[in-house]
Amino acid sequence: MTTELTVLAWGCILALVHIFVAVRFKTRQYGTKWNVGARDEDLPPPSPIVGRLARAQANFLETFPIFAAAALVVGVAGLDDRWTAIGAWLWLGARIVYLPLYAWACRWSGRSPSWSASSAYCSCSGRPSPRPSADRQNRQGFSRFWRGGAGTSRISAMIPSPQRIATPP
Repeated sequence: MTTELTVLAWGCILALVHIFVAVRFKTRQYGTKWNVGARDEDLPPPSPIVGRLARAQANFLETFPIFAAAALVVGVAGLDDRWTAIGAWLWLGARIVYLPLYAWACRWSGRSPSWSASSAYCSCSGRPSPRPSADRQNRQGFSRFWRGGAGTSRISAMIPSPQRIATPP
């Protein structure tokens, strides 16, 4: 499994952390009766930390599909390299840091840079890979084989070419 897909799996766990932390604080404010009930009643406004955790959760759930799509494309297409791996770990680290920074209402000290750093993965995964993937190399070797490239002299000798077919007298 590629590094990007490993980070994607950890990202799924981080999504659960976002959900559980936000619900834990919301349950602390509104009580367990609200949590296990139908949640149909009108609620008072959330406390500042409950609101911040809900917004951090919403932000994560809005941006996670973008990372997931990029990580899947990189992993499935074989475009993974050192830079995409660094970008994936940077995304995960920045998203881990983002949750407490947002919860503690840190504005300029790190929340925005953390979000920006997590967004950098899309630029790392979007650039073309400097090396062809193994699948692409196999396809190139296959087409070189059929075109009569290097290493195919025995096989090309067995296949009649138009020049070797004698025309009737």
